[in-house]
Amino acid sequence: MKVCVINGSPKGKTSVTLHSVMYLQKHFSEWDFEVFHVGQKIKAIEKDATRFERIMDAVRVSDCVLWCYPVYTFLVPYQLLQFIDLVFQRNQGAVFAKKYASQISTSKHFYDHTAYNYIHNISEDLGMRHVHGHCA
Repeated sequence: MKVCVINGSPKGKTSVTLHSVMYLQKHFSEWDFEVFHVGQKIKAIEKDATRFERIMDAVRVSDCVLWCYPVYTFLVPYQLLQFIDLVFQRNQGAVFAKKYASQISTSKHFYDHTAYNYIHNISEDLGMRHVHGHCA
């Protein structure tokens, strides 16, 4: 299985949430995980179309998209919101259609359901098949 991980944390590789993905990688070593740190690299992704296309290419060939993010002030980080806006602005929603989607988030359990519901709804708006994720 090919899993495209969209990491929305501005901390990138040092993200606490990403450690849950690393746990999955360790226990499902036969799966191919490709991680994109969109939260940390959003400015470069906005400016460089080839970076954005590289992510779209990975989504295109994946079986599943795993949204990975911390919850900040009731919602996902702004950088992840920017990435999602780019997907819609550049009319790339069809790339996500019919893919499985799930999510892993970390929070202090204060309105984390709003972030979870947002990503769930975005996944459905993109025509994805959402599978219940994990809110740590």
